[in-house]
Amino acid sequence: MYAVKGIDVSTRIVDIIEHRFSTYVSLFDKHVNGVVEQIVEPTYWYLNLLNREGYIERLTAGNSIRIYSPFVRGKSCLGENLVSTVNNVQEGIIYVHRSISFCNRVVDDSFCPIHTSSEYSKYLLFIYGLKEYLQGVGLALVPHMVYLLYIGGSSLKVGIANAIKNIVRLYEQIFIYGSIITFVENAALARNIEKKLSSFYVKDRATVFERLDWIKRVKSRNFEDHLKSFIAIFSRHVKPFLNSIGIDRGKDFIPVIRFYDSCFDDMEKSYIIYDREMLNNLEGIAEVEEYCLGGFTIDLNNKRYFIPYQLIRDHFISIDIVK
Repeated sequence: MYAVKGIDVSTRIVDIIEHRFSTYVSLFDKHVNGVVEQIVEPTYWYLNLLNREGYIERLTAGNSIRIYSPFVRGKSCLGENLVSTVNNVQEGIIYVHRSISFCNRVVDDSFCPIHTSSEYSKYLLFIYGLKEYLQGVGLALVPHMVYLLYIGGSSLKVGIANAIKNIVRLYEQIFIYGSIITFVENAALARNIEKKLSSFYVKDRATVFERLDWIKRVKSRNFEDHLKSFIAIFSRHVKPFLNSIGIDRGKDFIPVIRFYDSCFDDMEKSYIIYDREMLNNLEGIAEVEEYCLGGFTIDLNNKRYFIPYQLIRDHFISIDIVK
């Protein structure tokens, strides 16, 4: 049994396409938006798994695993994540030192008694909107990015991530289009933008089922339709708010990313796992295949399954790594 402690994904850009879309933001007010679409594909990925002895092992494509039912067990403690910075004025560089303590204790919530008052616990309470003030937490003082994920229809999700995790945070999630809209100095500024945007027809939470329900319908022929919907919501609701708080994008192109067509094709050919109940019915020897749109695929009994990372994140999974 292993505790899932993260997913790392490396990508490469396979194409860049420029678009111009006209959007009516009111009856007589039409905006023309330039969009730079970066199409990426995964080049390498792995799951970070913490074993019983406290060592990290990596699970990636080509590994074979034995799955026991139930696949997903209890939650694992999130441990500690300490960050300190040193500002070298002469060099004009800020050095960031990071120290992570992984923990494999079983918990009911998110932290064990040892880590319940950790800096990381305070940071997450603030990020999730459960704590109003944040003091003396190093991770909160590094730059943070604010991003948008288009997950289908009129569903747009806003999120934030510290600059250390950066774009990897996007690859932990299921989405059709994504865009980094700004970087700000610290977590408090990012959280303020996220909180305000979530009241402008933008969500700050989206379920796995909701995301998968849309993504399974995506075909290569309708990518542009989805992109138009994304940009329309951005123009009508997000851009005016950003301008009002001094983030003026002017006539710059809006950068967006999506995964290569074959990633969506792989989803269409896979049996999609929507929840933990479905996941816990899996059992046997499986071949780990590829990262795919916020999760990974396995071959079990000659059938391909897609497992969303969000279903196993920070949980214990009942597997043995065969090779």
